[in-house]
Amino acid sequence: MRGVQVSVVGQPGAAGATGATGPAGSTGATGPAGATGASGPAGATGATGPTGAGATGPTGPEGKEGKASSSASIAQFANTGNGPGSDSESCLWNVFTPDNEHTVNTEIQPGTCAAVTSGYTTEKTLAGPVPAGGATVSDLYATVGGSHGYQPPGEKPGETVTVSVVDNSTGATMVSCQITEAQKTSCSNSSESGKASAGDWLEVKITIPSQNGGKNGDWLVTFRW
Repeated sequence: MRGVQVSVVGQPGAAGATGATGPAGSTGATGPAGATGASGPAGATGATGPTGAGATGPTGPEGKEGKASSSASIAQFANTGNGPGSDSESCLWNVFTPDNEHTVNTEIQPGTCAAVTSGYTTEKTLAGPVPAGGATVSDLYATVGGSHGYQPPGEKPGETVTVSVVDNSTGATMVSCQITEAQKTSCSNSSESGKASAGDWLEVKITIPSQNGGKNGDWLVTFRW
């Protein structure tokens, strides 16, 4: 007869002491970036900084002289009485002088050009004085007729008559044009100009070739200044 084995389960024993902390584990992989946060409010504007103390740059070159505008004054010189005579050079009368009463009349005659002039004058062949700031002389136009029995310029082969606006005070030619055999009744020059200084006087000089004998027709000459 076998013996019967009986097992008896005892009560749990008391908890043992906590063991020592183990070593730290390795760092895990970085997680994905979070969404960008909303922008914060704008900050206050900062104070204006001090003005720089850099050196002034050099002065630029002088600009090109402008052409006279269409609103400039128009001078008019004329000969409506007699030809300039036998002189190879003579000057026309300024129409706008007190004696001429601002009209072209039959007593306006060319004659000897005035001596170099400055200051006050009543010379009929001069226009001026040039206003303060000077004046640009431009847009010369001259027309000539053949009345009074005078030989019109340009009638003889190769003949050239020169019309010049001259600064009487300096002797400088401001602008000029030519009457020729091919162009007998008028000439003009709108491509050139000259600068006259304040206080100067202007004149219109006709230069006639000697073979003409000084005989030429009536003249009307205008220019801007």
